[in-house]
Amino acid sequence: MAQRGAGNGDGDDHRRRGPASRPDRARIRARIGGLHCSPCTGTVENAPWRKAGVDKVAVSLTHEQALVEYDPARVGPAELLQTLRDIGYTLHDPRKLRP
Repeated sequence: MAQRGAGNGDGDDHRRRGPASRPDRARIRARIGGLHCSPCTGTVENAPWRKAGVDKVAVSLTHEQALVEYDPARVGPAELLQTLRDIGYTLHDPRKLRP
C-alpha cells in the first residue's frame, strides 16, 4: 500500500463530478496514487466509508482511480477524499483524467 499523501486542503482540487445513476445521488472521481495490486482495490472498495452514504464504488487498478456514487445529503466529497487519504493513498489532480 502507498504511503499517505499530504493532499490539498479539503480536496476540492482532486475531484471531478459526473452524472449519477439516480437524480438524488452524486459522483466523485478520484485519481489515486499507490494502487498497485488487487488487494489495494479491495481496500478502497471496502473502506469504512461504505456505511456513510456511499452507494457504489468502482476502482480501476489500471487507471489508478475510483468512481464513488454517494448521497450528498449524508456525506460530502471532501469527507470521501479524506477517507482515501486516511487509508493510506495519495490523490492526484483530476485534470489529468480523461472525461
